[in-house]
Amino acid sequence: MNMLNQVEKKLVKKVNAVLKSEWVRVKNGEAVFQCSKYLAFAIVVLALCLGIAAVVQRIATVHG
Repeated sequence: MNMLNQVEKKLVKKVNAVLKSEWVRVKNGEAVFQCSKYLAFAIVVLALCLGIAAVVQRIATVHG
């Protein structure tokens, strides 16, 4: 029975390591999701910059 307990402890230790690494991966998101998230953020920032530039240009043209 003692040997079975040792095997169980080793198995639990290894399973915990795998579960922890998978949890970190799931918490952070898959690589494709991470790339998509940052790409979407960059597109929104670019769109805002272009929108602001268009408004400034329009104001300069009207009051120019």
